[in-house]
Amino acid sequence: MIRAIFHRVSGSRPATDWFGRVVRSVKRLAGAALVFLCAGALLVSSAGSASADNLVPIYVGGASNQYGVITIDLTTGTSSFASLGTTADTLAGMGFTSNPTTLYALSFEFGGLPANLLKFNDYATSAATTNLGDVGQSAVGATVRSDGTMFALDQTSPSLLYKLNPPSTSSTSIGTTTLVSPGGLMAFDSGGNLFATNQEVTGTNTLYQFPAATVDTSAAAVLKGPTNNGLTNVSFPAGTFATDSNGNTALYGFGADLEIYQISTVDASLTPIASYDIGMGDVVFAAAVPSLAVVPEPSSLILFGGITLGLAGYAWRKRAAVS
Repeated sequence: MIRAIFHRVSGSRPATDWFGRVVRSVKRLAGAALVFLCAGALLVSSAGSASADNLVPIYVGGASNQYGVITIDLTTGTSSFASLGTTADTLAGMGFTSNPTTLYALSFEFGGLPANLLKFNDYATSAATTNLGDVGQSAVGATVRSDGTMFALDQTSPSLLYKLNPPSTSSTSIGTTTLVSPGGLMAFDSGGNLFATNQEVTGTNTLYQFPAATVDTSAAAVLKGPTNNGLTNVSFPAGTFATDSNGNTALYGFGADLEIYQISTVDASLTPIASYDIGMGDVVFAAAVPSLAVVPEPSSLILFGGITLGLAGYAWRKRAAVS
């Protein structure tokens, strides 16, 4: 009791208190070092991710009914095809709806016959589809807007633009376009603008834009330019907007020359990316990507978990020291 009063009055502390202060200081330094190491690991991981392969996976349908995923490696300038089977019908175009994520397609029927609306039973693992019935219009290309509305161009010349709301097969005509021979590529950007390719009467392949503000009620389109790769004019039976591993979105076109290009939505100029091979020397007739959230890589999840545990441990030790 006397010793305690002496220490309180004098302000001095026993040797055991001095030792405790040292221990608490070491714990604080250890915790700070842990945070520093975790932050350093995160920076290293970020730098590693930036230099990793930059991939663009796209679901595709081929001229001979091939179905699967083409993965474009923007780092190496190559692509690979993973087959998921063969569809019962040749696809004129396809696109994803959300909630739940479902892949729909329109069949390509020769002779201008009405296209069938197809629903993929499990798009990620199989080419099996359910035929929901014909839509009353032919199709040379088709795509789906973010709100789930499917748009298509028919096989007449000039082509008719129409829309429907899968799984319903009831179609609504929007109007006759100036596209005399659509190439097949149809794709919506994030702003709701519809892009489509065409072959002019002169034989030149071109890109058109249907403005977002009028695409539901008007078939008027704006010519963006010829789809030229230098001196070579390229036709595009299919294409889609897609986002790479670094979060960059572009319009990817699958050329009839078996090459993949990024197509400028400003002037239709082309940037060669990679060649593609889906077998039998066939071209891609339909392309689409689902609107899904980015899933972190396993290594990123482990790193994040380690950082979280480290910070939690430091906070616990700090609380323990205070108490």
